[in-house]
Amino acid sequence: PPPSSLTTVPIDAITPSRTNGEGRNSAKADQLLLPQRPEVVGCLQFHVQGCFNILDKDTCVNRRDGQSTSAWNGVKIHGEPCVWCGESCVWACEPFEYFMQGEGKTFASLGALGNLTVANCKDGLSRPATMHELVGPARGSFAPRPWWLPQRPSNDAMRCLTSQSGGCSGIGDVVSCLSSRDGSEAGRGEPCVWCGGKSC
Repeated sequence: PPPSSLTTVPIDAITPSRTNGEGRNSAKADQLLLPQRPEVVGCLQFHVQGCFNILDKDTCVNRRDGQSTSAWNGVKIHGEPCVWCGESCVWACEPFEYFMQGEGKTFASLGALGNLTVANCKDGLSRPATMHELVGPARGSFAPRPWWLPQRPSNDAMRCLTSQSGGCSGIGDVVSCLSSRDGSEAGRGEPCVWCGGKSC
């Protein structure tokens, strides 16, 4: 089974949709836009040692997980297309479902990531895709919400936060960041988020 990993994804880097003041998608309030698992993976070779053992990007983005472990803590592993995380993850290469749904089940939480690339097929040939290319409406009425997409706190829950007129980005420490909300015109009262120990 895969050991724990510790990685982080900036939400806006993957989902292009914005939320309104109630935390809903502004384009379509009842539609959640998420990176979708590639529908066709038959062209991808199985990597018998699993995605976790792949150390280079070219191999990772052209393989699917072929290890004997079918799932770990309820998260599917075997047969999943591999996702290249690079140096931002403990595991440079991870199975898609593990990456999308693993928080709290297979690893603790995330740290900042750059671009993610997913093994994918098109016209019978391997064609790696970025997470941006795979974004679409969540499939099925019971499609799970991904671990990296948190609920926006209610306005009542944020009344205790200090409004920062200079915006969240001017805050340099985690304690101040997580006790504040953006008071600038651009932020419009949004709660501040501490990003990977570097910025607010």
